[in-house]
Amino acid sequence: MIERHEGLQQIVCDSCPAAFPETYADADFRIMIAEAKAKGWRISQAKPDADSRDTSDLFGAAPRVAGKERQPYTHTCPACQAKPQPQGRFL
Repeated sequence: MIERHEGLQQIVCDSCPAAFPETYADADFRIMIAEAKAKGWRISQAKPDADSRDTSDLFGAAPRVAGKERQPYTHTCPACQAKPQPQGRFL
């Protein structure tokens, strides 16, 4: 996720509490993304929730009445990328 505070922003991993060590001004968003990717962070477009009955993620934004709006991208630090991902089913 992207954390913003007093005109500065920082990338935070969605899987753990790690954060990219640098902070950037709002105008330097593209630089922040490029530098994080260069240092091994994975930033990818988020997939819609599988159990969601709301199709606004697929077909446009419906007005939200309550709840925090989900960010359209996921941010994963290099350490979380190195963790083995589950493959297939346990039998």
